[in-house]
Amino acid sequence: VKRLKEQGDVAGLIRALKNRDPAVQYEAVEALGELANPAATEALMGALTGDQYSGIRWKAAEALARIGPPAVVPLIQALGHPDEDVRWKAAVTLGEIGDRRGIAPLIGLLSDQDRFVRSRAAYALGLIGPPAIPALSDTLSSGPVDARRGVIGALGKIQDPAAVSILVQTLADPSDVVREDTIAALNEEGAFATSLLLDALNDPEPLRRQGAALVLGTGGRKEALEPLNEALATADPQTAEVFRAAIREIRATRGPVPQESPGSGGET
Repeated sequence: VKRLKEQGDVAGLIRALKNRDPAVQYEAVEALGELANPAATEALMGALTGDQYSGIRWKAAEALARIGPPAVVPLIQALGHPDEDVRWKAAVTLGEIGDRRGIAPLIGLLSDQDRFVRSRAAYALGLIGPPAIPALSDTLSSGPVDARRGVIGALGKIQDPAAVSILVQTLADPSDVVREDTIAALNEEGAFATSLLLDALNDPEPLRRQGAALVLGTGGRKEALEPLNEALATADPQTAEVFRAAIREIRATRGPVPQESPGSGGET
């Protein structure tokens, strides 16, 4: 195998994939990945989808990722493979390649029957990044709950203001579990999410106001104390209770802060 790799003998390495010794197969797949020759795509897809032990499958996935765009179409086809191990490996490989052609098929995989496959599809979409945001946003407005949860997972991995803006809007999703996932995703976002969350404290939709307060409270964001106190004045009873809980949580996390002036109506 070493000699074949040094010679750039792709055909010879492909023949080595049929060796009875799994160690030889593994080394041949690794060599093909290092050569990254598109001519090996079909053989590597065979190693990925065939009845191989997991190490060879994963090494085949790595090799296909190195080949890149020429491997996208067969990888998309592998997303429908009956073996969930193949589906999630193909999904991650598509994410690593980052080709836009993988976006729609990966979004379709967010409704897969296997939970791990769904999570890896979301991870892959997160790897593709900002180019996936428009399609992810569309799925939030029309997809089933499992797909929407997957979208939240993907958006949470994309460090982009547009993704954060969509997450903030999703705080008002009709599904409890989707809202919970959204809050968890926003808790992982950086400081650039804070201004959007502060704006959401005055949103007309109570669920969005409450969700923003929960994120700010859980994150212990001291800069939210004054806006939360101000928003209490116009909050309905249920939202006001969430605001007060967020204020208490921020105080407990950040330590004592100056009290509001008498008559402000804020949490004391």
